Amino acid sequence: QYERLLCRAPLMAARILADEVRVDRATAQAVIADLLRLPTASKIPSQMAAIISMLSRFRGTFYSGLVTEELLRSLEDADWRVRWAAASVLGEFKDPRAVEPLLTRLEDADWRLRWAAARALGQLKDRRAVEPLLTRLEDADSDVRKAAMDALWELKDSRAVKALSEIALRRTPTGILGRVMKLVLGRDPSDIIARAQDVLFRLMYPAAT
Repeated sequence: QYERLLCRAPLMAARILADEVRVDRATAQAVIADLLRLPTASKIPSQMAAIISMLSRFRGTFYSGLVTEELLRSLEDADWRVRWAAASVLGEFKDPRAVEPLLTRLEDADWRLRWAAARALGQLKDRRAVEPLLTRLEDADSDVRKAAMDALWELKDSRAVKALSEIALRRTPTGILGRVMKLVLGRDPSDIIARAQDVLFRLMYPAAT
């Protein structure tokens, strides 16, 4: 009964598996693989979000390990949408096997993949990601730079503090300064930030003081 249903509609089939209905490994693999192929046929954002949400439901279930394996395979798919879907959800599974493949995706030609990989690495909180994420602070895409900064904040590594501080001195303090102070202090006190902005302004524009 379940096997017939699983072969029909990938989203419905995945929902059944996520409820931990037990089927044989080959059937489960086929369902997950079909689900991960759905992005190639869909360009509708809401449907893409539904696919990502469904994949997330497998976290901590009987099929979690199997889903992680399929996600890792999908990171090498020829279609960027499949790679993006896999990268977008891998961090939630907290599997250290995902670190190296995600580091590779940080170098992807498509900015959406670099963005998704940076976010996932922040969720995994593995210090192997620090140096590669630091290089993404100079990425050509602003969304990727922001994702790398957020990921480094999650990692709370001293190397990130130095790099973010240097960036704050080179660029306009507003916006980026808040992230630097959050990383250093673990909180976001407006009076300290205001004082730090004043110091940075004086350092950057001495003639104005």
